Amino acid sequence: MDSSIGNLFASVTAAYNRAITAEASKDESSPDEQGTEWWILGEYYDRSRARERREKEISIMWWSYRSNFLEMRPYGFTSDTGWGCMLRCSQMLLCQSLSLHRPSITPETYLSLFADVPGKAHPFGIHGMCRAGLGRDKFPGEWFGPREGCFVVKDLVGESKMGGGLDLKIIVAGEGCIYRDNVVEEMEKEEMGEEPLPPPPPISSDHDPLFNPPPSLTGTKEWSKSLLILIPLRLGVNGIDGRYRKNIVEAFSMKSFCGMMGGTPRHAIYFYGIDKGGGGLRGKDPHTTQFAPGRGREGKVKITKEYRDSCRGGDVTVRLESIDPSLALSFYVRGRDEFEAFVREAREGVAGEDLEGGKRLFSVEDRAPDYGGDLGLEGCVDGVEDGEDASEDEWEFI
Repeated sequence: MDSSIGNLFASVTAAYNRAITAEASKDESSPDEQGTEWWILGEYYDRSRARERREKEISIMWWSYRSNFLEMRPYGFTSDTGWGCMLRCSQMLLCQSLSLHRPSITPETYLSLFADVPGKAHPFGIHGMCRAGLGRDKFPGEWFGPREGCFVVKDLVGESKMGGGLDLKIIVAGEGCIYRDNVVEEMEKEEMGEEPLPPPPPISSDHDPLFNPPPSLTGTKEWSKSLLILIPLRLGVNGIDGRYRKNIVEAFSMKSFCGMMGGTPRHAIYFYGIDKGGGGLRGKDPHTTQFAPGRGREGKVKITKEYRDSCRGGDVTVRLESIDPSLALSFYVRGRDEFEAFVREAREGVAGEDLEGGKRLFSVEDRAPDYGGDLGLEGCVDGVEDGEDASEDEWEFI
């Protein structure tokens, strides 16, 4: 695609997105008007902590559309306006998880790591995101959904030069279910230098987890890496089923909660908070186009005041019932003990059985199903009796 065509497309879609944002904000209230009690990334804020809540929101880095970055050859794009919103939400989710994982990382380091400049020094910029997307058959200029965003984050961290140095493992629960044995195997595989663990025993008719608990229930080996769990979900057909509301609020209240990617088709938002009643969501909207950071003579990104300021803001309030049912939840746990605590908390809430008519968001199972294992069906099917011709075909095909 010629660069002029790519930029014309960006200009048209920018105007379209501004119109959508203006329309969506007509009926939106400020967070204090919608509710006085909020859950922000697992922490509770009431009216008395309104100032603290706002400071927390400001501290969450905002990654938005950018223009005038180096051309993505051969696609011709110098701006991601109109198509890169889910990738920007993926950046915000990853940045938030890194702030928990490595609190010592300075804002200037983030500004470099996520700068929209190609190269190993900036692995999490838009060029790196798009390169990871190519591995999932998603091209620059195409809109990414929450599920694709999850796998882009996973692939990007795994392939980047920083991946090993970050000591961070990312698992995508693509089936809406977290299998504890799979998680433990992945984490302990890292400890053993990528050598696979022995496969679990086949499921048999006499298997009982009370007498034969899987390794994930009894193991005590600590992990050297932390874990980011990404769970893409669809919580309804045309909109979010109201029966999920209670557990969505519960998810935002969990200590390990790291944000949610969602929004409406072609208008993704990174959500970090929800009011206690579940009516309003707080998030960072990437649909503002700003200039990409400049570079010095040696090619290094210029960390200017303008660039710093451009990564703060973007906060919006959105009604829960207005967003699309396709979304992705994220949870960060620092080691095995926190993972087991997450499992217990999830089973008591968002992944448990709600007796009040609600619906669980996802499942947590001790063991992944073994579809090729021994199901203990020996003797359930009669064999060929004496005198019968085993080669006789008893079926008539029409």
